[in-house]
Amino acid sequence: DLASRTAAFRAEVEAKLRAADFVGVRDQFTLDCLAASGIAARLMPDPAVMVAELSGEKIRQHAREGEVAQALERFPQGYIAVQFSAGFGDDATLGEIAAQLDQISHENGLGVVFFRAGAAPWHDDLDCYQRTAARMRPSSVKIFSSLNLWDICALIARSRAYCGSSLHGRIAAMAFALPRVNLRHPAEASPLTKQAAYASTWEMPGMPITVEVAGIGQGILQAMAADAATLRHKARELAARYREEFDAIRARLE
Repeated sequence: DLASRTAAFRAEVEAKLRAADFVGVRDQFTLDCLAASGIAARLMPDPAVMVAELSGEKIRQHAREGEVAQALERFPQGYIAVQFSAGFGDDATLGEIAAQLDQISHENGLGVVFFRAGAAPWHDDLDCYQRTAARMRPSSVKIFSSLNLWDICALIARSRAYCGSSLHGRIAAMAFALPRVNLRHPAEASPLTKQAAYASTWEMPGMPITVEVAGIGQGILQAMAADAATLRHKARELAARYREEFDAIRARLE
């Protein structure tokens, strides 16, 4: 996005970055852009890759109660955790999302749980989820209302797969070694979204990066075909890389 801003705006941002003691970025595209401007930075995963390692017990506790426990009881074969922003809220798009999810739910015996990653304006909207759920088999869908951070983490952690527009939803799924795929809006001008930039940098081979709504079913199936041991290895690898880079920051600032 910085490349599309005014020269004055870019100059201000670059000046502040040059003045920093340490600059870390989470994707290769941003690293290359800064390097082209003569700004040195280190490539490091997003801090959210540490959520399972640092907060696993708290998240497991939240999974044993409340709405997460209800979802696990309702869908004994498991569920797909699904999230998307209000920008997907036109009728045609919601209809396609519903059709894709209903089919994969029916064919694989999985529930679908819609959750909000955030509730700021134009982030995620319960009304969009309700309109989508109304187009699906009632027995296969649940709307998760909690906005508690640990409830959301627990919902993702106990899912069979994550599908959504949120980058941090994907990163949480990566931390818990789960299949994942990001949704891309049909009107997205560039395929290089922040989700795609991050996943292209850190994702394991074969894991889908982003799909448009018509590709939800295929994307989820491709993600769920991933080897469980490889998923766990990637989660450990990312946590170790973040610790390594964090230690470098700490050493620089001491």
